[in-house]
Amino acid sequence: MGPIDIVTYHTKKKEYTNYDIKTVSYRKSATKYAHKKNDRINRSPSKIQKNLNVKIVYVYEDGKITIK
Repeated sequence: MGPIDIVTYHTKKKEYTNYDIKTVSYRKSATKYAHKKNDRINRSPSKIQKNLNVKIVYVYEDGKITIK
């Protein structure tokens, strides 16, 4: 339930990267905001996550991932 699920460290660059893992969800119906049925629901980082430079990782049912 914290702002970060995974932290990686690049040993050559000496940089940390923070990730929050989300299961992909789809809209059940269209909305008045130009969203269509079955569009992926995008998750926005919280204020804390923005301050910590957290990247959102979307995980699909087939195992595919995308990082935003």
